[in-house]
Amino acid sequence: MHLTLIRHGESTWNACRRWQGQSDVPLSPRGRLEARALAARMFGEHFDHAYASDLERALETAAALGFASRPEPRLREIDVGAWAGLTHDEVAERFADEVAALRAGAPVRIGGGESMDEFEARVDAAIDDLAASHEGARVLCVTHGGVVRALATRVLDARGRPSPLVGVGNTSVSAVVLDGDRLRLERYNDAAHLGRAERDSAAVRLPEPATRLTLIAADPDGEADRPLVDAILSGLGIARYYAVHDAREARLAVELFADAVDALGIDALFEEHTDDAFAILAPPAEIPGLVAGALGLPSGAGLAVPAHGALAQLRRTERRTELYAYGVTAGRIESVPLA
Repeated sequence: MHLTLIRHGESTWNACRRWQGQSDVPLSPRGRLEARALAARMFGEHFDHAYASDLERALETAAALGFASRPEPRLREIDVGAWAGLTHDEVAERFADEVAALRAGAPVRIGGGESMDEFEARVDAAIDDLAASHEGARVLCVTHGGVVRALATRVLDARGRPSPLVGVGNTSVSAVVLDGDRLRLERYNDAAHLGRAERDSAAVRLPEPATRLTLIAADPDGEADRPLVDAILSGLGIARYYAVHDAREARLAVELFADAVDALGIDALFEEHTDDAFAILAPPAEIPGLVAGALGLPSGAGLAVPAHGALAQLRRTERRTELYAYGVTAGRIESVPLA
């Protein structure tokens, strides 16, 4: 099974930063524009089966994409109970003890709704049923940010620890593939169809400085066509490019004027480019290991090998390193064959 997951477009409560959970909130005008932008990118894409959370914002996004999606209640966002409709500041004030318990890892039912364990079990059951009933099929699920993140942490075996994943943006595309009996993360938080300002506004902003690393899959035999180079250069704000091992002679590395570096020097580059952005080109097969190492996960943990020219984006603060996006491509949404 190849499973594509899309987070719904911006809702009216996303726009004013209110917790919504399973409240049935519609798309905002901006959310409808985001869905149209994604529809243009996915035009002509084929799926054997399509599902959507039965909440309005997900169903409306699926309809904008032109897919007849079956409603699936198990793809709903986590139930946040009494938090629904409140702003983040209001929750922090009214539910201070509950917020503290959650941050400490206690199995709290959020606002009296679902605990994280209950939510993840619901998501897992839905995904396992899809895998069992749609073997070898291409499946689309239009859902919520919490659902995408829950599945991604399962695939990366990163549950029960501070999440190494930034929350996905509205209408971002993520994907997992079933490789034998194991799920692998092929794409995460790909919002290349949105303009840079739109992507930035959807990003989770950090109060502290962050160093940004973009890993670029550079096949030594891959093309370095001008549109690909322009797409990589455009809007990333990268100060300097480096290339490791076999990627040093790749045409993509040559056109990006990449300097040679050893993969073991990534930590030193993070220090050198504090509160800045840099990029490293590496052969596609090495990208999963580099990402896993930067996140402190087992080598290659649940990550698919990306296509030539695909990007993985990480950011590091004083507190932790997080994966912002993986397998991002400049062109159409297409599945990446497993190596």
